[in-house]
Order: sequence, then structure tokens, then C-alpha cells
Amino acid sequence: MKKLEFVHFASAIVLLSVLEVLLILEGIIPPLSEMSSANLIFSLTSLAVLFAIGWRFSDDSLMQSIWKGATAMFSAFIIVIIGVFIGRAANKPLLGIIVPSDLTLYLVLLVNLFINMVVGAVVVAAGAFIGRIVQKKEKERTRMKKK
Repeated sequence: MKKLEFVHFASAIVLLSVLEVLLILEGIIPPLSEMSSANLIFSLTSLAVLFAIGWRFSDDSLMQSIWKGATAMFSAFIIVIIGVFIGRAANKPLLGIIVPSDLTLYLVLLVNLFINMVVGAVVVAAGAFIGRIVQKKEKERTRMKKK
């Protein structure tokens, strides 16, 4: 079986983001700020996929892992930003917060983009770190069985 590549994991996170944005804009689930159980499920699933990225690419350097996590979350949050502007045009809230001006909205989105990239980098790095530990123990166990 062929191993999944980074693009598959990143696509999964982006598709989760698209699905969540569409469900919010349709009014099926509440805006992001309310952090309902549906929003929480999307967040936890995204974190699980990020962790899987780290685990899958645990052979990569730490810098590559950090870059992959930041890139995946950047891609996913760009969908949220697009959804915010679509929601504003359609008069449907996506974030669920009131911002006094456009500049404030842009700053909020920029700060959230940065935070999401940092979270993505940290979770992927944690997955890579734990993946390395597990692989190391498996190699030791295999070596001990051969003796």
C-alpha cells in the first residue's frame, strides 16, 4: 500500500475547513466563536490530522515538520478567511464576533492566522517527536528479538 504524502493530509485539513465553513454559512452549525460540539469535533479532527502528519513524517527534520504544520494550517485558515468575506457579503456571520471596523477585522484575521500556524507547527512537531520515540523503541525491540 502506498504511503500518504503531505498533500493528502493537507487536503484533508482543507476539506474539513471547507465543510465547516459551508455548514456555518448555511446555518446548520453555529459560528466559530460559539465553539459548539460540532465546532469542537472539527477542531479535534484537524488536530488529529496534524498529529498524523507529524507521525507520518517523523523521519523529517524538526524544521520540516514545523513547516508542514504551519503550511497545513495556513491553507485551512485561508478557507476560513474566504468564508468570512463570503459571509459578510451574504450577511451571514462566520466568526460570530462583532468588529467595529474593517481594519479590526483584518487584524483579527491576521492574528488568528498566525495563531493557527503556530498551533499547526506545534502539533505536527509533537506528532513527529512521539513518532520518533515509538520508532526508536520498535527498532530496539526488533533488535532484541534477533539476538
